[in-house]
Amino acid sequence: MNFAGVSKTMGGRQVLFDIDLSIPSGTLTAIVGPSGSGKTTLLRMICGLERPDAGVVTVAGEHVGATGRAPQGVAMVFQEDALYEHLDVGSNLRFPLQIHGAALPHVEEKSRSVARRVGVTGLWARRPKTLSGGERGMVAAARAISRDGLRVLLLDEPLSGADRHVRQRFRRELRRLHDEEGVTTVLATKDQEEAMAVADVLAVVMEGRMAQVGSPRSVFESPQTTAVASFVGVRSMNLFPGVFELDDRRPVVSVGGDRIALDRAPEGIDDRTRVLVGLHAHELVVSPPGTPFGRTFHVSVSRVEDLGSSINLLFGLGRSPAGTFVMTENRPAAARPGDRLELTWAPGRIRLFRADTGRAIPM
Repeated sequence: MNFAGVSKTMGGRQVLFDIDLSIPSGTLTAIVGPSGSGKTTLLRMICGLERPDAGVVTVAGEHVGATGRAPQGVAMVFQEDALYEHLDVGSNLRFPLQIHGAALPHVEEKSRSVARRVGVTGLWARRPKTLSGGERGMVAAARAISRDGLRVLLLDEPLSGADRHVRQRFRRELRRLHDEEGVTTVLATKDQEEAMAVADVLAVVMEGRMAQVGSPRSVFESPQTTAVASFVGVRSMNLFPGVFELDDRRPVVSVGGDRIALDRAPEGIDDRTRVLVGLHAHELVVSPPGTPFGRTFHVSVSRVEDLGSSINLLFGLGRSPAGTFVMTENRPAAARPGDRLELTWAPGRIRLFRADTGRAIPM
């Protein structure tokens, strides 16, 4: 599946800009981005519901839109589930098989098998109007999966109305079904945790542009822009304002009132360049005794969030308690609001971004 130079304007507004994206066959790809970033439009192009103004979309080598019909073997689960309200859940699951003339024993066996695997057997005799938003989403997904000859499954935030527990259960089932069936699956979601949990490939879309593509771990660890760093992950990466300097030819970054020594010199920036220093909350720790000078910076705690399994310490730089930077600990918090701490980080974890463009600086 491939997007090559795809652009699209809708309602007088350009929603996609020169999108290039290759989705390998058999993978589970999550297209993640804020609301309005273009995720749904990309999915609708794959199944032929929208045509690009420029560029080409291909599925299994077939130019989507060239034939005037939807590609064979592509099913989409919409955010609005579009269940047949006059049919019970069992009949909704049977329908994709029946309209293609499948034999009755096969229809019954496969629809009930999919219901068991997705976890909606208990809803079999109920009508859609009696289901919760999460239950409707799971039934809609089961209906799409139940069709024969499925090659590509598209999921457009099918459980946006479900509670956290239902979403967690569904994403585990989705991953298991994908591993068993090997169907190329594309999930559009603004839930970064969901995307990180299930995907082989993460495609981050920001304001209609493809911001970054890679494995979930690579995108999380090495974002190419501050926009991606601020979006991907359960909690945004800390981005500390600073100034890059050469101190007797040694690279340092001034952050607050501290001077942080860099492990290696960044590429392509000059002395006194304004930068942002990127560190995840879990990469920060209170400095143990003997931590070398240049490997620490000082902060003031503004708030303590006890999440049960972890503690978030919110802090500002230097003596200012005003700030929403975060350090995460997995032990009871000893710090209190107003405390001053000295923090450090694991070697090699610092990222630098240009303050003016937000682009990552190679190091």
